[in-house]
Amino acid sequence: LGSRPACWRLAPAMAVKRQRAKKGAAAPARARKGAAVPAAAKKRYVTKKAEQDMEVLKVMAEVVDVKTPTDWPADTFLNVRAFAPLPEGWHHAKRLTNKSGRGSGGIMRHCYVGPEGKTFWHKKDLEKHLGFKIESPDDVQRPRMACPLIFTEYPKDAVLRRTEKQAKTEYINKRCNLVNGLTVHKALQEFEYDYEGQTLPYNLSDLRYDVQGGRLTVDTPGGGAFKPKKVPAASRKKAAV
Repeated sequence: LGSRPACWRLAPAMAVKRQRAKKGAAAPARARKGAAVPAAAKKRYVTKKAEQDMEVLKVMAEVVDVKTPTDWPADTFLNVRAFAPLPEGWHHAKRLTNKSGRGSGGIMRHCYVGPEGKTFWHKKDLEKHLGFKIESPDDVQRPRMACPLIFTEYPKDAVLRRTEKQAKTEYINKRCNLVNGLTVHKALQEFEYDYEGQTLPYNLSDLRYDVQGGRLTVDTPGGGAFKPKKVPAASRKKAAV
């Protein structure tokens, strides 16, 4: 019979194409070898920890009323808890990483972002760009800021109340007496106590210890004692930082 003409072999495909055209459906385009996949078809990999970090960074920036510059690169967030001084126009930030030869990406890494969104991952590269070394004073302290995850465990407007229960160590009794009447937010953001000649910030670990020890109760704004929510271990660790 011999081989059929090329048009015969193409006939079935042409028929399908005509049928789709009648139904209003466009024939799918054949992707060229090595052609880039359309951006809409790509789904960027992001770890759960990175998703949590991004949310925390956004909330923290809102707490201190710091706005992200309009010329910043995508997936980059101000890191307002970073405290080392930088030249004017430069900021500490965290940026979502892309996939590379080193890994699958999708994690948050510290970086430095400056005018027009220029970004450096390492301090030495920023210094090379600036042409001078960035000196850090020895007495610079991290700004005190309560992590928003804390308030998933204790409401920020809840009030701490002292009970009659006493601890074996006097400095704990004293700090419990002093936080009496303070809101959770104020206690964790501003209160400090003395311990063996040192001034320490009252943190989440202290609050948990005093509440679990029965020396403090947490009263909700509507009245009545508050029972702390159980927070997943990963969130507890993050909140305690």
